Amino acid sequence: MRQFLIQFCVLCFILGCAKKSVPFSTNGIFTIDMPCKISQTQGLDSEKGTINCDSVIFKYDYGKYGNPGPLTDGEQFKLAFRGKYHSVFFEKIHIDSKLYRLYMDSVQVVDVTALKEHNKTLLFDCSVCNRVATLKFRKAIYRFPFFTDQNLSGSTHIFYLDTIGEYHRKIYLSQNGTVSGLYLSPLENAKQGNKLSIQTTTNSSVEYLLKILQSVRLVQTKSKEK
Repeated sequence: MRQFLIQFCVLCFILGCAKKSVPFSTNGIFTIDMPCKISQTQGLDSEKGTINCDSVIFKYDYGKYGNPGPLTDGEQFKLAFRGKYHSVFFEKIHIDSKLYRLYMDSVQVVDVTALKEHNKTLLFDCSVCNRVATLKFRKAIYRFPFFTDQNLSGSTHIFYLDTIGEYHRKIYLSQNGTVSGLYLSPLENAKQGNKLSIQTTTNSSVEYLLKILQSVRLVQTKSKEK
């Protein structure tokens, strides 16, 4: 009897562990550790579809041109940096103009804050500036002042930024009833690699949306890259 109970407990443990390791939902591209229904369609240059998680409806897009959703302040500055600010930055730190394009993508945007909240030494004086971008280049930190008439993104969305596996992960949760979602982009070969975009405008609690989006995992997709 005792041996039977031990074997029964071991069997229950094994079955329990196996059940936990299997995701609730998958479409072969990604998994969600929630009981969701995934409907898939084929787009022109991507795979699209919908996800229904307990009446929260998401749309997803997997391909080279996924929607990154609302941009963080750092992402907005990165675009502006490539367009107009990189020449000012490199000039101020005495980099030869012939090397600007070579080094442009090596500059990391650490964060962007309001100038009035900043108390560190700036790269240069600017009487009309209202923001400061903290930049990292060649292991050195620089604080680059600039002007923008855009509101800080934190007033409209809560952002969660990290890496998961071989991907950058951005989760954005609306604070004013607009779009919330997830964006996964490759750490390497970001321009050519496939991205996953999941978005919803369904009104639901921030905690529940975060739980769903944090549970998303891409399946091994190297063979699926187009």
